[in-house]
Amino acid sequence: GSYGSGRESVGERQNDPDTVFLACKVEQQVQLVNLAWISYIQVSGTLPEVEYREQVGATRHAARLLLRNGDELIGEFLSLMPSSRARVSDMLNAPGERFLLFLIPGATCYVNRDAVERVCV
Repeated sequence: GSYGSGRESVGERQNDPDTVFLACKVEQQVQLVNLAWISYIQVSGTLPEVEYREQVGATRHAARLLLRNGDELIGEFLSLMPSSRARVSDMLNAPGERFLLFLIPGATCYVNRDAVERVCV
């Protein structure tokens, strides 16, 4: 992938406009899950995408997310928006990524922007 791992990252796959279903291992079985139905994916630790974004000057924005499924996430968005459009509202309204990078203590999340009901900053 573009983050140096040699393989396509989870974030790249989720944000590929041609990807509708994501292969996931659920209870020892591979299932193809429709991305529109995923609220967020949580991965333990720091991923290469986070390290890459931090190296190229990504901006962090503290936020509390309330999701349509009732879950709440507290952490920070990590975005590569230009400084002239660096507000959280700019990031949320920008076209492009359907899954946003969100950091919580000890994990990296990819949050489906369509699953976000409210953002408290």
